[in-house]
Amino acid sequence: MNKDGFVLPTTLILSLVSVGLVMALCYLSNSGSYISYSSKKYTSSLEAARGAAEFVMKQAEWDEGGDILQCSGGSCNQGEYVDLGDYSSIGNSNVTVEMLSDPLEKKMSCEGGADCFFMIYSFRITAVDKDDSSKRAVIEVVYELEQ
Repeated sequence: MNKDGFVLPTTLILSLVSVGLVMALCYLSNSGSYISYSSKKYTSSLEAARGAAEFVMKQAEWDEGGDILQCSGGSCNQGEYVDLGDYSSIGNSNVTVEMLSDPLEKKMSCEGGADCFFMIYSFRITAVDKDDSSKRAVIEVVYELEQ
């Protein structure tokens, strides 16, 4: 039986399969790098948004006695943006904090029959990566503060 005719096609098929495997490995390596890059950018934006949330909640606590919580329209009502000052840029992210509703004052009965007052704030915190605006984190916070 003559086997000389099968050597060339077999070699070509094995070479084609090998090239395909190498290309698949290169693709997987590149997509893994991109996923890692995207995850790093999102995590950075998320941490910036968390920091801004802590900052705004601390500002709201101090706001009991005065007007430390400043917004773009003067008063912090629905649709206004909280003035973050130097904290509007955290790390590699631009951060905005929007009031989702007007601050709500709520009165309840506490232990012993005394009246307790609460302020309820709701915010949307958005952190957008400076280099890639598609990488963003959005946190919505409802914060209740006893006065």
